[in-house]
Amino acid sequence: FHAIQHWQLFQKWSERYFLELYTAFKSGRLPQDPSLYWYKSELMFLDEYVIPLCKKMQKTGVFGPTADEFLAFATTNRDLWSAKGAALVQSFVNKYHGKVNEKSRADQISQRLSLSA
Repeated sequence: FHAIQHWQLFQKWSERYFLELYTAFKSGRLPQDPSLYWYKSELMFLDEYVIPLCKKMQKTGVFGPTADEFLAFATTNRDLWSAKGAALVQSFVNKYHGKVNEKSRADQISQRLSLSA
């Protein structure tokens, strides 16, 4: 469940699911362009489902102290998505169309090299 994990995983799986839906839209298998609603739908998902669920888990003690961690990740992801989500959706669209900016590409290469060292 990506919404209750750290920001990088939330962002990664949000992008992957978006690209899956965007590909379906571009091929005529989805009637509406997900780029028109993705930003707001992620906020709604976090606000109306994920965060209330985490609060219920915390209240019932089902997952012990891990529920606190889930809630912290969910609220952080909500805050970061609120601040960065619109730009991320545009970057997802650009990525689909092969318009990854060169700085981004250089950063990715640099990160891969530092991870392999």
